[in-house]
Amino acid sequence: MAIDVDAALTAIPPYKQPVSRTVQQIVDPLQNLKGLPNISTHAKGVTGLDTQYPQLYDINVDLIPVLEKLDYSKYFEELMDCEDRAFWGMAHLRHECPGCLVGVVSGKAQYLPDDLFPNKDHAVIILWRKLGNELAPIFFDPLGALPNPVVQNPVNFNSADIYSIVSFPVGKPGVPDTVKPIVGGPARLPSNSALLYDKNRLIYAKDDLMDYLMNKPYEQNCPNKEFHKMGDEEFFNDNFLDYDRALFAMVHARRGFIGVPLGIALGNKIDGESTCVVIFWHQEGADLKPSYYDPITNKEVKFTPSMIFV
Repeated sequence: MAIDVDAALTAIPPYKQPVSRTVQQIVDPLQNLKGLPNISTHAKGVTGLDTQYPQLYDINVDLIPVLEKLDYSKYFEELMDCEDRAFWGMAHLRHECPGCLVGVVSGKAQYLPDDLFPNKDHAVIILWRKLGNELAPIFFDPLGALPNPVVQNPVNFNSADIYSIVSFPVGKPGVPDTVKPIVGGPARLPSNSALLYDKNRLIYAKDDLMDYLMNKPYEQNCPNKEFHKMGDEEFFNDNFLDYDRALFAMVHARRGFIGVPLGIALGNKIDGESTCVVIFWHQEGADLKPSYYDPITNKEVKFTPSMIFV
């Protein structure tokens, strides 16, 4: 199915228009990210989950009610799709309930209508309940929270049909997971890896993206700004971490610039302060090149990524 760029840009007007309405790919023929020859894309993998983090919230009382109230936007294939909606929910939930165990899972889901999901590929939010030394996953589909839901929660996944899981709190680098996020699911991603959800992207001007990230107009115009409040400042700062700040900026930029090749990079700081930054691709001559935004210093920085999801 062809990607309807004009319809998407009309339905979800971007903060600034793309430099072209022709989609481009951000991977090279060897499936490395452009401008990052050492970062290879993977079809399967998990980021790891810090299971030593205490369970701070009740799923049914604290978490699900937040997810059910969010505005998940309209759907457009590849440009604003199920991953975008799931990350939107994850980012706002982590802001409203700092420290909660939450992630985005993609794969072949069960119980989906055949006319809407002929191949069953889907992405939803995953929550975990601690049961002793085990984790019990609970799936929440944003499609089930729309004003006219097209699916009913809960959805489900067979572990063998899962492609990827991005989970917060992120597992510590080099420290194996003591408990797997999904028993029988994908292995932990190695260093210098990327999870690439959509290859076809719209390219926007670098200055437009940096201006948006630095000036944060979404703090005023986000449809879910009621979930932008900080609450107890000390508790918030202890539990809303580097990668939360990057994810929060990421989901708003992806909605403000529909179809943008923009995600999160975890790795080593060079001249910034964060170990997790926003990464995006822009046109530089005939090439697509990555740039990095540090949500702590609120500026463009140099960065050495070791894991990316985009």
